[in-house]
Amino acid sequence: MTHPTPDEHQPRIPGVKYRPVTRYRWETTTINGIPEDREVEYTVDEPVPPRDWDALVVRGVISFTVVAVVLAACATTASVGGLLDKTMPAVFAYGGGVLFTGAWLICLGVEWLERRDPKRAMPARVAGWGALVIAMLAVIAFGDSKHEPLAGAAGACLDLLAKGACALVIRYHATPLSEPVAFWLRRRREKLAAESAVAADIQRLDRFAAYNHAVYGPTAVTAAAVTTAAEPSRPLPAADASGQTPAVSAPLPAPVVTVQQQPSPAAAPAPVAPAPVVPAPVSAPAAVPAVAVAQQPNPAVAPASTLQPTPEPEATPAVQEPPKAEEPAAVEEPEPVAATLRTVGDPPGIAATMRAVLQKTPDISDADLVTEVRAVVGDRPNLADTIARTRRRKPKKKAAS
Repeated sequence: MTHPTPDEHQPRIPGVKYRPVTRYRWETTTINGIPEDREVEYTVDEPVPPRDWDALVVRGVISFTVVAVVLAACATTASVGGLLDKTMPAVFAYGGGVLFTGAWLICLGVEWLERRDPKRAMPARVAGWGALVIAMLAVIAFGDSKHEPLAGAAGACLDLLAKGACALVIRYHATPLSEPVAFWLRRRREKLAAESAVAADIQRLDRFAAYNHAVYGPTAVTAAAVTTAAEPSRPLPAADASGQTPAVSAPLPAPVVTVQQQPSPAAAPAPVAPAPVVPAPVSAPAAVPAVAVAQQPNPAVAPASTLQPTPEPEATPAVQEPPKAEEPAAVEEPEPVAATLRTVGDPPGIAATMRAVLQKTPDISDADLVTEVRAVVGDRPNLADTIARTRRRKPKKKAAS
């Protein structure tokens, strides 16, 4: 059984050319209820579209233009090379001859790329005609040196004919654009060019920053802080109205605070330490009335009822416990040490910072000591181990002395 195809019985149209085309279809053969399919070849007459003479002419013009450019380049190279061969080696002479034709060919390529924007294509067009005039003069000079000025002029016209053919081809493909479309294309080109330039500069700056941090390490952070602090402060704008001056000057201190990157991580734990101390001042005034009540029964010689307030002093141990909690308030004392050390121009070393903190609070724990030292010198690798090792080494130095 053969599947019919719609191409087999199509009627022919008068005046239309047809060509035979080989195609394939499936044919099914069934024997004893078992079907089998096979591919069968058949021929169909297909209409032939009319020849596109415009496309054929365009291809012919472009092909002939390419051939004309190649022949003109060879002729100009030979003429200019023969002219320069008198003053320099032949290799350099004929190599320089290539530049005479290559110069206006380069301008021609730029003019082709900018064919949709006449303003941008104009410099390349003018430069191309200027390079062509120079090449023609060189060929005429070569003919004159051979006492054949007419031959030199004819050879110079080769470049002129090739250049003219290229100009006509570019003019054919340079479709003029309306002003709105040209403006849209120009704006898109500007935005993409700006995006590419900014991305390239940011990538270059990031590469330099990564190199500095990889090579100099913590010194790069210190250098960044020094250069930021060395920047001149922005002057306050002179406001006409008195109410506008505070509004403008208020945001200015914010960048100054955010520039100091090292003190910010150290300042984070500092507010956490005074947090448990806040109830301590509240409980301290509560202890004062308790003592005052205890002093009143002492001068009084009276009833035993005045002795009943004696259970209240039992609460004094609970009141005396907050002074133990006030001991963490001693953490506030190293803050002036860190503050005074930060005001110095160069950050002190780890040992100097440890001595300053231990002089204020000799019984400070290792963890608090590490926090105080990090607040001054910044975060460094193995800082805790260095502080612990230095602190254990100090008694040995005293014993040795």
